[in-house]
Amino acid sequence: MQKIIGLSKPIESESTGTVPAHHVLLRYWVDLPNQIAGAAFGCFMSPAAKNAVDAIEVQLKGTPEGAQAIYEAVLAMPEGPFAGAEAVHAPEAAA
Repeated sequence: MQKIIGLSKPIESESTGTVPAHHVLLRYWVDLPNQIAGAAFGCFMSPAAKNAVDAIEVQLKGTPEGAQAIYEAVLAMPEGPFAGAEAVHAPEAAA
């Protein structure tokens, strides 16, 4: 299984008016007693961009563990800012 390193979907930034299409997980947190998790994604104009132009936070039901599980949970959400987004995978290492 290829490692997910980002999400691809054009989303207009309300604060900047730009339309970043590359979103990278910056941090996540898990609230075990309440069985919820949250994640913050940096929004970049391209995969090569160095600075995020905005950030999007999402709340998840359940307690996914690790970055890959967070990406998978967000991709599975039928609604929300990342509904319909595509996974960006790490390049495969040369054999």
